[in-house]
Amino acid sequence: MPPIRFADNLRAARARLKLNQTALGRQIGIGQGAITKWETGKSSPTVDQLLILADALGATAADLLAGCVHTPAPRHRTGPRATPAASPPPASQAMTPLARRPRPKAPAG
Repeated sequence: MPPIRFADNLRAARARLKLNQTALGRQIGIGQGAITKWETGKSSPTVDQLLILADALGATAADLLAGCVHTPAPRHRTGPRATPAASPPPASQAMTPLARRPRPKAPAG
């Protein structure tokens, strides 16, 4: 049995109330696109959004997170990781030191 995901819990809670994504989004002040991303696992709500979402669904944050296992999204790489020593920045992007400003002279006194 695959692990339960937050997305699955959210979709089930929304379906139980017979709300579509647009209606839920309007209810909590979030766009429908964000709800879609949460339900497909492409992104996750912030803690504040999770609490508002749970309240709108008549649930708790614990209910929505119950049984969830964190599975980070794979990172996409286009090539081997370069080290700074292996590939210095081009001369046009090299850092140049800032000019020092002269200190003001102390008043004679």
